Amino acid sequence: MTMEEPEVVSPSRIERLLDLASVYNVPLSITAESRDKLYRYKSRMLDFRKAPGSNTLIIDHPVTDGPAIALVPDTRITVYFALDRKRFLFESTVVRKVSFTLASRRKISALEIAYPNALASGQRRSYYRVSVPSGKLVSVECGVVSGRTDWFVQEPGTWNFPSRVQFEGRIVNVSVGGILLAVKDAARGVATVGTKLGLWFSLAPNETPVVLKGIVRRVDRASSGEEDTVAIEFIDTAEKFEYKLAINRLFRYVAERQREIIKTGAI
Repeated sequence: MTMEEPEVVSPSRIERLLDLASVYNVPLSITAESRDKLYRYKSRMLDFRKAPGSNTLIIDHPVTDGPAIALVPDTRITVYFALDRKRFLFESTVVRKVSFTLASRRKISALEIAYPNALASGQRRSYYRVSVPSGKLVSVECGVVSGRTDWFVQEPGTWNFPSRVQFEGRIVNVSVGGILLAVKDAARGVATVGTKLGLWFSLAPNETPVVLKGIVRRVDRASSGEEDTVAIEFIDTAEKFEYKLAINRLFRYVAERQREIIKTGAI
């Protein structure tokens, strides 16, 4: 899996995609997070209601065959759907419960959700990267097993290697697929292609750190006195529930940053 930047979904294309999704009542997968737990639901798109400055979407009342929480107003959700052999996802919030009349004139229970300001491509191998304004430092710990050729990772706090190597990097950009770091000369020889890492970092002050595994995919060496850049892909993201939550948090961050960038007119 590589960290390829997809085509940016423009506001006009977002509207066209959601229009089609409502016309064809496309199936939806929905996730909601509460108290560090992720809940999954199934639904379908029913309607795209357009109004000046206040577009909303109507979806069939979500159902699940597992644990659930009540999707009350202001609940934050992530919505996934597929069109034209491509997958998309967006962040939204529940507005209210409504009654919706089908073409058969049968009324069903439905949810009105907020119209998204940003839409991301959910295609495998394709992630939208955003810059991190504060350039936060990331603490990275590598376990050395035999010299510096055989690397693997354990959970932070449970490292059990004969020796440890640590370095820090400044976040240049991040996506749900990986992270690009700027590192000092001291990291040379440590951050090499193929190196597996343990990463834990925060993207906002006083935020619980994100904990993930990664592998170095590319290193761009700079001239003396300048920072190298290290491209790290997140790996084993389905291995633990905590990693899935971390990826969900990163998606929210990327979506929020994309909305900020759209407002500035940069895209």
